[in-house]
Amino acid sequence: AASDVYKRQRHEVKWIYACSHRSTYAALVCRLVLDIPFFIMGHGTEWNDTTLLKTILIRRAKGLFANSNYTANLMRNFTDRSVTVVPLGADADYYKPGLVDESDIKRIRKKYAISGTPVLLSVGRLNPRKGHDITLRALLQVRAQYPDIQLIIIGASMIDARAYEASLYHFIEQEKIEQNVIFIPRVSRAELRSFYDLADIFILSSREYQGDVEGFGIALIEANLMCTPVVASDSGGIADAVEDGKSGILYHCENADDLADKLLSLLNNDNLRSKMGEYGRERALGAFNWSVVAEKTWIEIAMKLKCYG
Repeated sequence: AASDVYKRQRHEVKWIYACSHRSTYAALVCRLVLDIPFFIMGHGTEWNDTTLLKTILIRRAKGLFANSNYTANLMRNFTDRSVTVVPLGADADYYKPGLVDESDIKRIRKKYAISGTPVLLSVGRLNPRKGHDITLRALLQVRAQYPDIQLIIIGASMIDARAYEASLYHFIEQEKIEQNVIFIPRVSRAELRSFYDLADIFILSSREYQGDVEGFGIALIEANLMCTPVVASDSGGIADAVEDGKSGILYHCENADDLADKLLSLLNNDNLRSKMGEYGRERALGAFNWSVVAEKTWIEIAMKLKCYG
């Protein structure tokens, strides 16, 4: 024990910010053994059910943080303590429209055989929670007005969701929209930035599935930083990431008809898309830039340490 205390003093570990659920257990051990205070950052899914261990974590934590108001409410099921909402952020210096030029766009169009227009983009693993089936059903309706429309889905296959993935391909084949949909398992970070820039609209159709929820939605902020408007479901903590009617549009979760209507309202109005994209970037710079998020987190931690001693 004396050796552990010495190591703690040598490395000057004064507190721990546990920003993933697994790390909270290690933080709890450090609290019990070395008396190091810790803070918890909640992300969503991990607080969607009640267990004794989670109650202990909540009680022992020096302070509680959540990535959205939705997640904060989940955490409040365990306690009457205050939960500070600090959203997730994105790299505003990297996701900047001026860093993508025409040659970058031509490169990814050629590499991935993207010939259609307008372009819709969705980023997310191929599992039921991401709701790609909803996006495809909406695409079918939008395609009636825009026969050359291209939907690009960037997301890796999941071993435990093979049946769901097969159902997506079956729908595409059945409805004969193969030329309108492109699946890309993974891309480089630079290519992802180019895809955000290429897209006319970014889509996130997440829904709650077997307790798995979208606690926030960083991809929405990355798209906005590239001046791309977003259309997303009103599920989980997404409402914190999208200012409805300004940085993008929220649609009724799992309602493909509503999604199609919202997409068409933007595709048919170039000026509105442009305004939403510009507003989305300014909003993201002010509230979701990592430097802003880090500063807010540090201020809140300092205040809690001062209050609790």
